[in-house]
Amino acid sequence: MRRLNNFQGTADIIEYVIWPRSLIGWVVAFFLMLCGLLLFSEIYNFFIDYSKIHAWRSVQGHIISMKLDKSKRKVNLNYEYKIDGTEYVGDKIGVARMRWHDVSQRKISDLEHIFNDSKPITVKYNPDNNMDSVYAFDSDDIILIAFIALPPIVLFCSFLFVLAGKLRSHW
Repeated sequence: MRRLNNFQGTADIIEYVIWPRSLIGWVVAFFLMLCGLLLFSEIYNFFIDYSKIHAWRSVQGHIISMKLDKSKRKVNLNYEYKIDGTEYVGDKIGVARMRWHDVSQRKISDLEHIFNDSKPITVKYNPDNNMDSVYAFDSDDIILIAFIALPPIVLFCSFLFVLAGKLRSHW
């Protein structure tokens, strides 16, 4: 094991920590690179969806039916909303526009109160296609995704920089 004072800088320490030294290390590195690419792709799609939905118009609607799976903390909603006198029904929830959405126990309780009291909800709809809508109740989803994704992305980029440095020093 190398002593800390044998390193010339921070880049040397990072290289020593993340650079694979055996076949198993390379298999793990390849697997992590693949996971990093998939994660980056999913986050990219999430941000694209978020920016698209963020630009959509908002309208008030009401939840007309709700299914809960409290053991898995998932919710499925059907909501209605009216645009220019025409009623529409939607069932997509959250930025990812899924039909079943993972929610906290507190959010389940909030949704039950909204449904039971027939309180209005804010529905975002596509102005080019009024039938395309989403109940994006958690605008903080994007912050959570960014927070969770930051460490793997930093590790992925660090490995790419170390790899580029290794390739540059060999040529």
